[in-house]
Amino acid sequence: NTNVPAGTYTLTLKNVEVRGADGDGLFANLGSMAAANFVVELRDVVATGAKAGSGVDIRVDTAGELDATLKNVVATENGFWGFNFDDATAGSSSYDVSESLFEGNGVRGLGIDTDSGDGDLSVVLREVTASHN
Repeated sequence: NTNVPAGTYTLTLKNVEVRGADGDGLFANLGSMAAANFVVELRDVVATGAKAGSGVDIRVDTAGELDATLKNVVATENGFWGFNFDDATAGSSSYDVSESLFEGNGVRGLGIDTDSGDGDLSVVLREVTASHN
C-alpha cells in the first residue's frame, strides 16, 4: 500500500509462489497523488487465492503511468478473479502479457479494468489462457 511522491517505482517478482489462506494470493495497492510512474513485472509466478480473494489483484491509482509485463504467470482462485488489474492512471498504461494462465471461479479469469485519463492504452496478449467457472 503506497502513496509515494513523483518518480518511478518498480514492483518485480520472479520465481515466486504465493498462496492466500483466506484472501488474495498476491495483493498490491500502488497509489500516488503525484505523477508517479509504476513498473510492474511478474515472471515465473504462481499465485493462488482463497475464498473471496484473487490469485493476483493489483490496483494502481496515480497521476503518472503504468507499464506492466507478465510472463509465465499462473493465477487461480476459488471464488473471485484469477488475475485482476484495477488501473486508474491519469497517464498511459501498457500491458504485455505472455505465456500465462488465469483461472477464476465465480468472476473472471483475467480482468483489466482501466479508467485511464488522457493517456494511451496498449494491451498485448500472447499465448494466454483465461477462463472462469
